[in-house]
Amino acid sequence: MRFTDGTYDLAQNILHLWFPQRVVLTDAATVEEFFREVTHEWIDRCPTPPYVLVNYENLHILPAATQHYAASIAGFQARIIGTFRYAVSPDLTGVAVSMGNLTISRPANVFASEAEARAAIAAHKRRPQP
Repeated sequence: MRFTDGTYDLAQNILHLWFPQRVVLTDAATVEEFFREVTHEWIDRCPTPPYVLVNYENLHILPAATQHYAASIAGFQARIIGTFRYAVSPDLTGVAVSMGNLTISRPANVFASEAEARAAIAAHKRRPQP
């Protein structure tokens, strides 16, 4: 079973991912399988490090998977510009996203809507880069 679906917009350098069916990350094994797909099927196929735009509507992270989620997102940070999330559930999933990003000292970039997340990407692109 595939976890993700998505598109890559070369002109905007935005990798947009979503979850067509309910995905529940329950433990280390499901987190590892999930991020193997995200990394190998999506991130690694982008020609340059992309902005990652993610619709979290159908993604749920259980308490037992929180630490593994944080460790997994750390593994691909050098291959992306940043992750911009929207429709994050206010349950533990939102807490896991925040904690995971705190662990790797990266902003969680959580927005209510796709439009807000895309606006944040546009603002990031306008900032002077080091």
